Amino acid sequence: MTQPQFLTSNEVAERWNVHPMTIQRLRASGKGPPYIKLGDSNAAIRYPLADLEQYEEDLKRQAL
Repeated sequence: MTQPQFLTSNEVAERWNVHPMTIQRLRASGKGPPYIKLGDSNAAIRYPLADLEQYEEDLKRQAL
């Protein structure tokens, strides 16, 4: 069994060719892709790759 892959906010920003602050704003507004927090208040944010890919597919469908 393979381990799930996770991306950082910066990696998602690079993937989408946007500023990392854009990813943070989407997360804060509840409009961004699913993510997990690792730890407490200053937790590391990670985006499961499978969830991110599904989110991207859903956006493509909405654009049609």
